[in-house]
Amino acid sequence: MPEGEPLIAGLASGQVLSSGQSVTLRFSNRQFACGTWLTEITSEGCRDDWGFSLTLPASTFHPGTYNLSALSAQFGDLFGIAGPPHVSWRLR
Repeated sequence: MPEGEPLIAGLASGQVLSSGQSVTLRFSNRQFACGTWLTEITSEGCRDDWGFSLTLPASTFHPGTYNLSALSAQFGDLFGIAGPPHVSWRLR
């Protein structure tokens, strides 16, 4: 990555949840200090929102580089776009 570039563009919140034998990392472009995490996308607020999660076995959760497919990682995502599609998203 180029120096000074964010690891995840637009990232405003991150959270780690531990439950039994798994750890879930959650990320979103919305700020969450307390309360409910982004679990659905609605037209309320009329804004572009995104969130994604990565769940992996707790025994493998440590600093380093991962081969996520070898760890049986599970992915989840939510994306909502308010308004017309961005020019770069249109089919040509």
